[in-house]
Amino acid sequence: MQVPTAAPFFADHFPRRAVFPGTLLLDSQIRLATGLANELPRPGAHRFAPSCVTDVKIRSFILPGQAVELEAELSRVGDVAEAALTARSNGKQIATGRLELAAREVAQ
Repeated sequence: MQVPTAAPFFADHFPRRAVFPGTLLLDSQIRLATGLANELPRPGAHRFAPSCVTDVKIRSFILPGQAVELEAELSRVGDVAEAALTARSNGKQIATGRLELAAREVAQ
């Protein structure tokens, strides 16, 4: 993920030292994990959807223009998938979290 060098949210997050909002980082991680989980083979017409986020830790600020590597490591248990979320920049771990995804029936 390449953080933009300029974006409207930088004006108030934070005015003296712009940083990428943690909520946008977490949203990107959730989207990655959900997309990967929905590529898993499974019986029936089900899709995974986020159900619970825990243990989120952001260890350092993400600056405008910074490149961030996102990783979602999936494990599958029945109708629930779990993902370990990691974000790194320059080889340094900057954020972690855990995501639970529940299989939901797709309306036909």
